Amino acid sequence: MLAGRKPSVGFNSPSRKQELFSKTLSDWKWPEYSLPGYIRSHVHEEEMQRGQGDFPLVPTYRLPTLIHSRSANAKWLVEISNRNPLWMHTSDAKRLGFVTSDLARVNTEIGYFVARVWATEGMRPGVVACSHHIGRWRRSQDPEANRWATNLVDIQEQGEGKWKMNVISGIKPAEGKDKDLKRIFWRDGGVHQNITHAVHPDPISGMHCWASEGTDREGTFWGSIWGCLCRYHKINGSLPSLVGENPSCARTAGSSSTTLAETSAQAC
Repeated sequence: MLAGRKPSVGFNSPSRKQELFSKTLSDWKWPEYSLPGYIRSHVHEEEMQRGQGDFPLVPTYRLPTLIHSRSANAKWLVEISNRNPLWMHTSDAKRLGFVTSDLARVNTEIGYFVARVWATEGMRPGVVACSHHIGRWRRSQDPEANRWATNLVDIQEQGEGKWKMNVISGIKPAEGKDKDLKRIFWRDGGVHQNITHAVHPDPISGMHCWASEGTDREGTFWGSIWGCLCRYHKINGSLPSLVGENPSCARTAGSSSTTLAETSAQAC
């Protein structure tokens, strides 16, 4: 609607019309993306090194019974859902020699985590996933505040920004004011995968996107985690130059890539 030949009512755009052209993307040196269209992400099939075992990894889904790891304080919910295995289609598991409960090491851009495989028809072939709703941890010097879903871990600095976390013990029944503590039957406190994912904020919205390059390999120690802060800062610090080159660095939310091969979980 015009008021004195000046656009005054309409969409929140300079012309008050529905504008498809994005001046922001054009100004940011991405003229080829200034009109709506499909942008191929780094987890696109053509970007996967399938010969080297690459898989897209979905690390952001969660079971409907839990809300991140905060619901670990709800004993009834933890009783229902108390582990986060690596979901893998049965065809992929057979091809790679994995069976349910085998250990797999998931390498990312900045580290790795070791989880148990769950071979299932409920997963899309060629894709693996690990729920992020479980994996709380505490050190021996920390208060034992939660016994329902908190692993006891040991964290060691390995120099040059490298850190290693090993699970000492999982969940155990215990005596306490809550008599249900002695009824705990599960031992798996989940795997904390978050610190193995590099930061990839969307260059426009700033929203964090869980996307990275990685590898799945045969593991030996369940729950082991390794992360490199120097790699983390290198990736995060290089974002401005990456963003200036291509908006595909605004990684697809909820996607990572990972690879399957044989090696020791102790290896860097």
